[in-house]
Order: sequence, then C-alpha cells, then structure tokens
Amino acid sequence: MKIYSVSIEKVFDEGGDLSYLGEFSNTPGEGAIDRAKVERYLERGEYRYFNPANYDKNDPNRDKYALEDYKRMMEFIRGKVCLLGIYATCSIDYGGCYGEIRTPGLWGIESDSDPEYMIEIAKGESKYLLKTLIEIGFKKREVSKLIEESLKEFRGDL
Repeated sequence: MKIYSVSIEKVFDEGGDLSYLGEFSNTPGEGAIDRAKVERYLERGEYRYFNPANYDKNDPNRDKYALEDYKRMMEFIRGKVCLLGIYATCSIDYGGCYGEIRTPGLWGIESDSDPEYMIEIAKGESKYLLKTLIEIGFKKREVSKLIEESLKEFRGDL
C-alpha cells in the first residue's frame, strides 16, 4: 500500500443553490424589488422582479435587507463572486490497484468568504480523509504528514 499524493481542492460549484437569497419572477412577491426601477434597463426576457427569500414584514430593516440580497444575487450573476466546493483527495496504490479517494466535500461556499473559514473547512475534510485512510490500513503518521503538507499548500493558495 502506498499513498502517491494528497491534496485539498477548491473548485467551482456548478450546481450551487442561491435560493437562500431569493428568486427572479415576473410576479411580485412580498418585498419584491422592481428591477425596472433599480437597473438602467432590463434585457428582453429578463424577469422584472426579485423576490427576496427572507422577507420579514415585522422587521423595520426588511427593505434594506431585501435590497442587499438583490445586490448580492447580482454579484453572482455578473460573476463577481461564485460558489465553491472544498474537498480532500488522495491517490493510492492498494494491493496493486491504483485509485483515488475523495471526501464528499462541503459545497456552496461563497468565493469571497473569509480565508480562515475556508481553512477550517479544509481541516475538516482532511480529518475525514485521515480517518478513511486509517480505516483501510494506512499508518496515521504517514498520512498525517501528507495531509499537513497539503494544508500548507491550500493556505498558500488562498
């Protein structure tokens, strides 16, 4: 048994769900932002309204929060930010069979999140990988060293 490489990956989350911010519609919902009044112009076929997901009619700041959610959604649409996934992976030789083991990862991380938050996620994924490799028979000392190296590299990439 041999470990060839260990890495922590930060990748684009293609299936990211932004519904926590709200949704676009041609029908105004509670607290809707009328995009025709906010934007200079709307392209043909664009939805006119943004309906915020967490509109609380009892909150005196509800309109401010709705507008903040709309602006955040537009940052995603315009490509200023995106959602990411972070996972740990390793390449191994296990009894003559070459393979790759990958943790499930954490997805839906905003790309402008605090780097320390991303490091904590990477540490969690590393612990998951360490546990998995020990369960299949690798030595903790060997795996821990490789994981520490990959965490250092991950920190440097942020």
